[in-house]
Amino acid sequence: MSPLPARRVALFFSLLAVLSPVLSADDPCEAAAARAGRVLSAVKRIYQETEELRVEETLASLRDEDWLVRRYAIVRLRATGLPADLGDALLGHAVPGGPGIDEEAEREIERIEAWAKERDEEPAPGPVPTTDLDAAIGVSGIAREFLSRGLPGEEARLMVDLTVALVERMGEEDRRLAGQILETSLGRQARGELDVPPERKILEAAEVALLCDWWWKNRSYAYHHPRARGLRVDLAAREAGQPTDDYRREHPWGAGEGPDGPADGEDSGAAGGIR
Repeated sequence: MSPLPARRVALFFSLLAVLSPVLSADDPCEAAAARAGRVLSAVKRIYQETEELRVEETLASLRDEDWLVRRYAIVRLRATGLPADLGDALLGHAVPGGPGIDEEAEREIERIEAWAKERDEEPAPGPVPTTDLDAAIGVSGIAREFLSRGLPGEEARLMVDLTVALVERMGEEDRRLAGQILETSLGRQARGELDVPPERKILEAAEVALLCDWWWKNRSYAYHHPRARGLRVDLAAREAGQPTDDYRREHPWGAGEGPDGPADGEDSGAAGGIR
């Protein structure tokens, strides 16, 4: 290759590296997948550290930039014996849109660090195997906790984004087991649209992949359903080709519809799913 084309190729890839974050910044699917990779690695590490009672190593995660990693670290430290009166103040900071690590959080972290130094429990004698499924179960538990609270639309969608993106990174066997994790958030609507038999508890890996794909295609139409404690797709918004947040500003829900409508297994009064 001559020098000039080589420089052009190098320039092209340099520009691509600079522009890629900008081009994908507005793509929630790519953003969630990127975040999921980092969170998955952190959660697996925290799980293994706490299973092996290496709690001092987990303390660094209490200052992680991602609120979900910080919250998972507190949950796992409590599983190792962290007293109930420690960590509560930190949990208030480890929430979507929370204040992050401020002076109050630092004081609580210092109290937890003092507790860790005084522990007399020895680490486990050997490594404890950790899988992607262990991580996904931990993350989905936190996602379910917040979905049950009735998060605003986009924050609720981010919870499912993360669970789906984590499941997509699993091996085939773990992915089959994780189908139930997905359905906790997606409910029966996805199964019905994909013609997956409702009586079958364990999904095939290919069916779980279809559920993931279904979510990415439908996420902008999803809204939080309090009685179902998960997200459902706004069929009218999807038919109009508008995100549900935009569509419902112009076409508000009627009585007994959408968030006020029936949950899975109840009479929806509308064909094709919950509106």
